[in-house]
Amino acid sequence: MKSSLHHIDIPEASHALFLGVAEKYSKNVAQSISKKDTTKHEYSLAVAGDEAYQKKVTQAVAPLRGARHVVLIGIGGSSLGTEAVYEAVAMHTNAALHVLDAIEPESLAQVERCIASVQSPEELAIIVASKSGNTTETVTNAAAFIEIAEKKFGKDTRSRIVFVGTEGSEFLENGKKEKVICVTIPESIGGRYSVFTAVGIVPLTILGLDVESFREGAEKAMEKKSRDMSIENAIALAWLAEEGTHTINFFTFNERLRSLGMWYRQLLAESIGKNMTTDGTTFPHQLLPTVSTSVDLHSMAQLYLGGYKGMVTHFIYGDIESDHHKFADHWILSHMKQLEGHTPLEIKNIIRESVLKAYNDQRLPYLYTKLPKITAFEIGYFMASEMFTVMVLGALLHVDVFNQPNVEDYKRHIREALAK
Repeated sequence: MKSSLHHIDIPEASHALFLGVAEKYSKNVAQSISKKDTTKHEYSLAVAGDEAYQKKVTQAVAPLRGARHVVLIGIGGSSLGTEAVYEAVAMHTNAALHVLDAIEPESLAQVERCIASVQSPEELAIIVASKSGNTTETVTNAAAFIEIAEKKFGKDTRSRIVFVGTEGSEFLENGKKEKVICVTIPESIGGRYSVFTAVGIVPLTILGLDVESFREGAEKAMEKKSRDMSIENAIALAWLAEEGTHTINFFTFNERLRSLGMWYRQLLAESIGKNMTTDGTTFPHQLLPTVSTSVDLHSMAQLYLGGYKGMVTHFIYGDIESDHHKFADHWILSHMKQLEGHTPLEIKNIIRESVLKAYNDQRLPYLYTKLPKITAFEIGYFMASEMFTVMVLGALLHVDVFNQPNVEDYKRHIREALAK
């Protein structure tokens, strides 16, 4: 993976000041990784290489490998990472992933229809992921779907259920009592940083995806050369934020990386979306993450290229190997002869290059990340790199990227309403 910065001209003095802070933080992260310190939030960057933990997770769910339908019940950090990886590399598995996140009876009915053809419980795996075990949407969907499965397969359903949560939680204790498979999440790791824990590894393993390569990519991202690349990206974002940038547009030219953008949106929004700094002062540099694909060139490009201020774009592209044959002289191309002699992939690349040229013409600021291929390794590399980048960004902007105090504002009202 390679990443480059364009039209982001950081003054030398500002860069030097940011770099000093970033390198100090990077050294602390490197030490936490080498020690595999499970008490540190940054353990989320080390857990991919924690062989003891990973072996325990994969062995626990080994009996479920081979399931044709994997139903993941979770929301936010408990599902977005898995969806991102699955969507990117789904062509490497014959198993289908079904996600129940928001409470939506129509979605529940759709999943029920999808598994109607399942003849035995061995074809099914049900994963309920919730760090606290008290997530209203997750527990509601779990109760509804497991009830459906039990009506069809009876108590045999229990052997096909995995609970993923924090050790000692009532959620996991209940699971152990009911003899379902229980796998733990390290206490120090929050949902948006949890894709390399059981939260992501459990469903990806059962789906039969290349989890080992996924983890290797994450480990590669923590080598010094890779960390230095992430540091430069974080410095650019910090400087832009201080100069008035308020939007980061995750723009992928690969439709199967759209869910990766949704994962990144949560990572940035929950990490940097604070109103107070760690110094106790008001934080004025919140960044709004948005997600775009090539389709948006025909709905949003006018805004992006027409003078919208305060936005930096992060372009992400992964090379594609499959392609169609070159177009010959065909009647449907009679009014667009310029398409003849090109393959769809060649045309796609011309569009991508033309977008970048349009940004260069106006000197619009952007980052460009190129994946040599869209593989489990490269996705693991990218996700770990972005996690580290956001952590460094928080250090530069003096924001605690690991808490989310305001999320409790609406959850408190939910608890009060249910208690009535």
